[in-house]
Amino acid sequence: MLQVLLNAAFMVNMLERDGTGAHVTMTTHDAAMVRDPAIVVDVFLDWRIWAKADASVWTMLFSSMATVIREGPETCDFNIAQFKGAHLVHKLLYMIQ
Repeated sequence: MLQVLLNAAFMVNMLERDGTGAHVTMTTHDAAMVRDPAIVVDVFLDWRIWAKADASVWTMLFSSMATVIREGPETCDFNIAQFKGAHLVHKLLYMIQ
């Protein structure tokens, strides 16, 4: 489910299955741009789903976010602006209050 949501939220596939379909790996695209920040916000805020998820899913979710905002890629500033516009950090902090 995380794969489908993140791939819809970004202009490149962030998560891909291996040849057997048994394992999901995160791709590291320097050109990964946020297509729909609302999906990202919804993914983070739906804690009922993530409370049941394995820790590796949380790790993959946060790693994918770190990938698209890391310093260096041209798209970094655009992605940060998208997340700021969607008030992602504010909503995350409010959620864990």
